[in-house]
Amino acid sequence: MKPWAYEAYMKTGLWPEGTIIVKEFVALGEPYEDGTVHEEYFAGLTALVKDSKIFPVQTGHLGYFAFGHQRESYLECAVLADRHKCSACHERFASDQQYIFADHHLGLRR
Repeated sequence: MKPWAYEAYMKTGLWPEGTIIVKEFVALGEPYEDGTVHEEYFAGLTALVKDSKIFPVQTGHLGYFAFGHQRESYLECAVLADRHKCSACHERFASDQQYIFADHHLGLRR
């Protein structure tokens, strides 16, 4: 995300209009003998966009996009995800965080 969106959220607890969050998923390999885990490969890319003009009826004015949950190379473009794929889970479990799972990610906890 852009630093201005992060700074606004940390200061106010509100995600500003125009926030874009991109997340890359990784697959974990088998734990090492000492129990530590490691990334095996990149497994997908998603983007979340907050824009009340583009997403006027979506919960929190958020659009969710997936560029493939697969090994690279990712899709060149993505369409808005159906509500049951992303938004419903965010509505159920992150309504207290403006529908963004901030508390689940290091560096986004206020």
